[in-house]
Amino acid sequence: MTTMTEPTIAPAAPGRLGQAAPAPELLAYLEALGAWRDARHAELQSIDAAALRAKDADSYTADVALVMSMWQAVSDRHDQLVKVWDSGRANATAREEMSRLIWGRLEGAMGVSLVEATRLCDSLTATLRARLAFDPMAGDVAARISAVRAGLYRCRELVRQHRQLGADAAGRVDVLQRRVADLGQRAQDGADVGGPFAILEADAARLERDLIVAAAGLADLDRDREAAQAHRDRLEGRENALRLVAERCAAEIAAPPRLAVPDLDALGPVPAERGPLDAYRARLEQVAAALAFAESAYAAPLAERAALRARLEKTAGAEVTTTVPLATGDAVGSTASLATAFAAVTDAARAALAAVPCDLDAARRLMTARDALLAAPAPRRPKA
Repeated sequence: MTTMTEPTIAPAAPGRLGQAAPAPELLAYLEALGAWRDARHAELQSIDAAALRAKDADSYTADVALVMSMWQAVSDRHDQLVKVWDSGRANATAREEMSRLIWGRLEGAMGVSLVEATRLCDSLTATLRARLAFDPMAGDVAARISAVRAGLYRCRELVRQHRQLGADAAGRVDVLQRRVADLGQRAQDGADVGGPFAILEADAARLERDLIVAAAGLADLDRDREAAQAHRDRLEGRENALRLVAERCAAEIAAPPRLAVPDLDALGPVPAERGPLDAYRARLEQVAAALAFAESAYAAPLAERAALRARLEKTAGAEVTTTVPLATGDAVGSTASLATAFAAVTDAARAALAAVPCDLDAARRLMTARDALLAAPAPRRPKA
């Protein structure tokens, strides 16, 4: 007589993304996930061996490889969780990181989260069990019907939570639920439903797998749309600020840059589909680069004028009292006064920097001349 055992079911996950789950819940989840991992691994090893012995072994290769890779991704993430948990020493920050590891996407697992990966692993395993007639509950039709109904309920919830899955997904769930009800009634009437029910189990498990993957893709799409919208909003703020800087630069600087300010309205709204969204995000990056270039170009003249003004004010009280000898080498008393030249250049530089629009080239030359006069060494008196 075959010993009846309960199927391995992934544990419910605590918390949510961005939330530090309570330590007791995390501990319970880690223990349950570890037990699930070990039990699932043993079952997959048996399924793999049975698939290799099957007459049509090649037909199982892709599904076995997929469920094995999914299990491995879950196992790796479990090890990461254990490391962050650090034997119970995880603080609030670490527990928030654990929530990210639980609800965030896995590496190399079709973009699904740990929670979705364990459910998908359950679904794929159920499919393989049914196809290989390897289900330890094979003799208990009522329990098998209950398991399929539970899987279809999860499918219904996925469709409800992700409206984008559409009427087609809801229709597939409806069809399978009617098939379950029909086979259940036939089983109660004493009919042999083993063959048809194995097909139904496989169809139900395949549907759940498809919906989990599709829902994960939709969740990923939603996150990318939100990120694109946030990026666009930030760029709109920069665009508005850049227009003000460009207007100011054109009004206050002679010969200002002549660059177009990128117009985000030309991009239109953020798309809702994957292909157009990816292209839209690429265009946003191009706009960001153009904004950065224009921001630098328009801010540079204003910044240089401010720097020249600060330099002038810093040395506003400076005096030049030295004199420069004439070319004939006469005595110091017969030379032109440097102080007079310095004062004249200072006045001219101040006027140039105060002018609207400001001729930066002229102001720059005047400040250079002023600095040279200020730094001129005192002349030596000729020897008698």
